Amino acid sequence: MDQAIGGGVIAAAKTDAYVRTEYKGKKYKTSVITMLENGPPIDWNQEIWIPAQIPIITPRVVLNVMDYDTSGDEVVGSLLFDL
Repeated sequence: MDQAIGGGVIAAAKTDAYVRTEYKGKKYKTSVITMLENGPPIDWNQEIWIPAQIPIITPRVVLNVMDYDTSGDEVVGSLLFDL
């Protein structure tokens, strides 16, 4: 998580979260939502449409929850779906 230090005071930790996945060589991602550690709950109403077809080409879809950062994004968590 990003932490800012300024004037001797440590700012609240925050996560600039988004979800990303890759399916059949194409990358999909949601927009970035900023969440503060002790802030109010966030409604995260976003969709990712993945064009799955039968027969299934890729037996697993992985959704990664990422923390956006200018120096490099970090994985916060992952969801695995076996199809």
